[in-house]
Amino acid sequence: MLAVVWLLGFFAHASAQIRGQGVCPQPNPIPNFDEKRLIGRWFEWAHIENVYQRDQSCEITTYYRNSDREIVKRVNSLIQSSGTWIFWEGKMIPRGESPTAQYLMKFPEYSGDIGINSTFVAANWKHWVILHGCKEETNQSSQFVWVWSKKSTLKSKYRKQIAEALEQINLPMRNLRRINQKNCANHRILDPTPTCR
Repeated sequence: MLAVVWLLGFFAHASAQIRGQGVCPQPNPIPNFDEKRLIGRWFEWAHIENVYQRDQSCEITTYYRNSDREIVKRVNSLIQSSGTWIFWEGKMIPRGESPTAQYLMKFPEYSGDIGINSTFVAANWKHWVILHGCKEETNQSSQFVWVWSKKSTLKSKYRKQIAEALEQINLPMRNLRRINQKNCANHRILDPTPTCR
């Protein structure tokens, strides 16, 4: 049952994409990337519009270090029509010898998916961060974009910053779908992660 619930969440994530021919674009990563700034809880503010994730809301992504000092990505969200909560954890495996803002975002082993090459492309660390991802399959590339915020809402000046950052990677703000973060039970959990940091 857990695998089924997780896969519902994964397919919703996997559909947040832009398809194209050929290889994946290589956006510039955040310079002087500091992994410590990533650790903590983030509210999903928006992602690229897709048909499969329209019924999901209240998504929270939390990054923490496990006992092996690996960065773990924990996600939970709500399917509104059924009231089903989705929970899953994966790992952010660095693509390089030092933190470079580039990772392989790995899903749980039971998903059967190898993961997504991902790059943190822009951030105002006190308020928001943008993750770009891409997969290549049979001469097609699928791009993914997620925007997370430190609070469940964003002021207009931060939305403008996000729009400008997205323009730098040729992804207009109008393509984003905002995530409903109202009346979310998971907001009341202040720190759902293990104590290891």
